[in-house]
Amino acid sequence: MADPNLIYNISEYRMRDKDNLDTYYYFILYLAHILKCIENNIDESISDYGLKTLEFNIMPILYKFRGGEEKVTQSELVQFCLYMTNCYKICNKMLNVISLYNQDPDAFKYHTKLPNCVYNDFNSFETRINDLGPKFKQIQEQYDLCLQGKYKTLYNKNKLDSFITV
Repeated sequence: MADPNLIYNISEYRMRDKDNLDTYYYFILYLAHILKCIENNIDESISDYGLKTLEFNIMPILYKFRGGEEKVTQSELVQFCLYMTNCYKICNKMLNVISLYNQDPDAFKYHTKLPNCVYNDFNSFETRINDLGPKFKQIQEQYDLCLQGKYKTLYNKNKLDSFITV
C-alpha cells in the first residue's frame, strides 16, 4: 500500500494543478509525488532532497533575470539550475512511467496502487510534458554555463543528490 502522506500530497497537488493550469509549479510537484509513490517500480526515484528543490520558489530569481535591481548570485543560480534540471528529469521519468502504464494498465495499477483519478490524468500528462520538458532543458543548459568554480561543483553534487537509484 502506498504511503498515505504521499497519496495526500498527490491529491493536494492534483487539485492545485487543476486550479492553476496556466502554471507548471503544481504540475511538476504532482508528477514528482507520483514518482515518489511508485519508486519501487522504476529504476531511479526523486529523493526527499529532490522534492525540496522542487518546492523552492524561483520567482525572486526570475524577477532578477528580468531586470530587477539586484543581480542573480551564483548561489541563486545553483538553486535555479537545480530546479530546472529536476523539472526536466521529472518530465522524462514520467514519460517512461506513462509508457509502462500503456503497455499493461491493469498490471501497472495492481503494482502501483495509485488513486484511479491519477491514472485518468496520464493521457493529459503527455501533452504537457512534451511541451514543458524541452523548455526546462533549454533554460537549464543556458544558465548552467554561467555557473563558476565551486558553484558548478555544488550544482553537480546537488544534482546527484536529487535522485536515488532504487
